[in-house]
Amino acid sequence: MTVIIGMDPHKRSATIEIIAPSGQILTAGRYSTDRCEFTEMLTTARRFADRVWAVEGCNGIGRHLTHRLVSAGARFHVTFKMLERQMFGRRNRTCCASESC
Repeated sequence: MTVIIGMDPHKRSATIEIIAPSGQILTAGRYSTDRCEFTEMLTTARRFADRVWAVEGCNGIGRHLTHRLVSAGARFHVTFKMLERQMFGRRNRTCCASESC
């Protein structure tokens, strides 16, 4: 079962929710972006072998965390809206699985 890890990044913290395919929130937490808590967040995520990240603002406020996740080997969820923005030159501001714009 693939879980989606939705991340809402902020300047010095990130909130995540790990969501089952049924929509049930399996776990949630708020982590500082320092090395120790970032590692703790990854440890929480690694409890689920089949996982995909969805980061809000991955080309904006969440860019620094997205780069760190890529370095850690994370897979990402790509939304149609994100692809559409890239194809038609619109600014790519988010890649969140629950994007509403």
